[in-house]
Amino acid sequence: MKKYLLVIILLLVWTGVDNILFGQTPTATVTVDQFRLCESGNIKMIVEFTGDAPFDFKYWINSGIIDQGFVTTAYNSYTFEFTTEFTKTGYLRFYDFSDTNGNPGSILDENGDPIVDGRIDIIVNNKPKPTINAPLRTCDLDVNLSATKEFESSTCSWRLENSSDGTLSDENITNPIFTAASEGIYTFFFTEDNDGCMSDEIAYSNYEVINTPSPSGGVIRDSETICAGEQATIDLNLVGEFPITVSYTDNVEGIDIYEFDTHQILTRELTSNETYQVYKLTSINGCETVINDDVDVHVDKMPNANAGTIDSPICGFEAVLEPILTEGLNSSGYWTLIDDNGGSGLEFDGNEISLDSDVQFAEEMYDLQWTEENEDNTDCYDTSDLSVTFYKIPESNIIKDTVEFYLARNLDLQAEEPLKGMKGLWEVIEEPSQKPLFVDADSSYTKVNNLIIGEYTFKWTVSNGEFCADYETPDEISISNKGIYKTTGFSPNGDGTNEIFIIGGAKNVAKNKLTVFDVTGKIVYQENNFCHPKDDKEIGWNGQKNDGNTEDGTYYYIFEGEGIDPIKSYLIIKGSKQ
Repeated sequence: MKKYLLVIILLLVWTGVDNILFGQTPTATVTVDQFRLCESGNIKMIVEFTGDAPFDFKYWINSGIIDQGFVTTAYNSYTFEFTTEFTKTGYLRFYDFSDTNGNPGSILDENGDPIVDGRIDIIVNNKPKPTINAPLRTCDLDVNLSATKEFESSTCSWRLENSSDGTLSDENITNPIFTAASEGIYTFFFTEDNDGCMSDEIAYSNYEVINTPSPSGGVIRDSETICAGEQATIDLNLVGEFPITVSYTDNVEGIDIYEFDTHQILTRELTSNETYQVYKLTSINGCETVINDDVDVHVDKMPNANAGTIDSPICGFEAVLEPILTEGLNSSGYWTLIDDNGGSGLEFDGNEISLDSDVQFAEEMYDLQWTEENEDNTDCYDTSDLSVTFYKIPESNIIKDTVEFYLARNLDLQAEEPLKGMKGLWEVIEEPSQKPLFVDADSSYTKVNNLIIGEYTFKWTVSNGEFCADYETPDEISISNKGIYKTTGFSPNGDGTNEIFIIGGAKNVAKNKLTVFDVTGKIVYQENNFCHPKDDKEIGWNGQKNDGNTEDGTYYYIFEGEGIDPIKSYLIIKGSKQ
């Protein structure tokens, strides 16, 4: 017993040693010599392994030249490297790494951190191609330089041909101001840096700087009374190169600038009585002149028109609008129709609007405008728009026809066609043991199959969207589907009453046959497919025997066909034309 116990202990110890020897996790440290390139270049990838060789692994190259994976098995070295060319942004991926024992390995970066999905992204930046534009304007000895970068996120820099040429307001923006040391000919240089990918230096040469004179101003007089938010008009008499920018401040704060290309009109939007100062003129070349004149403007209050809201579409044909007048203002308002969008026609009665329900469409939308006027100055008005949507209340009407059938397998149901945009649905709400099947339950005219004998109630519901769900009024029709119906007599005397012998439901019995006998057992009439509709032939038996005669009396008949037990009965002809 001790011998077996010792063997078991040795096996357990060996198993533990085996786990120690072969259970260590191998690692692959993956590095690249660079992560960014300009236009294109080579990337070198180096992988350093630890663990038990040989190793199995995969790597993928997505470089703009190739997009392909590679499989390496039984790699018996502890260093793996390759170099590949990139022409666009892509990636290198090292994955599915394991040692000779099949142990999956960890993929790490040079800092010993795991590389997510084994992927290293390589960025290839495009070399910028900037352009230098013609200088925008000059004034005195100032020149507005302008360049266009190819990439929005890139940086840029300007330089002068000689440091003694003058100064730049900011050499790292696209549109700095260059102030020349004197009149003369100058050359400017521009470079764009796309995240380390530098453009070629470009130059704008032989630009002549001329000392340009400033504009002059003249008389300014107060404008007329205006409505708040409108433009105050100020007459100016300006001399200079147009357009000239007029800068001014009001008695609160801020600077407003307007440019125009005439000698006369300056406009300024005001919301209340203000005094502001026109203090500076600037010509198209950026040349400035200070004039310092005050302007007073009287402003009448402008209404703040509010047409109100309608929270949801209206199911019906009338509504009451609720516009809100501006608080603290002597004002009134009125409604106008902007667009009926092809609707049936809208009527206004003050704030009440309505449609003619007899011609109303399923859905109509009207665009309205509320105009509010300042009663003290009707030139001061404001408008507010409002859209109103009407849905017509749906009506469900079944066109009632026959409500009693005999041995019917199917029947037709018909209702009034819903208006365009509305939907209808047939449903059965009472049925015998077998469920009927609608050919098209969404159509106002549909066939119902799979009928059996019994009582049915069908419902037709017309709907017009979610907003009219509470206004739906379904219509119903009850149908009685009976078995074979037979009479025991008729009187073919030409009075239009009870002239024909029929068997109710016979037309629904396939391959049927009616055989009529007299009291002696002689066949006097026989008809296949009795009561089936036939062209130019009356449905039923008019009492004429095979010999063409009609005689009062008692007769016997047998009616048989597919799906029914033979019916044996009698009938009486009375009051016939002999």
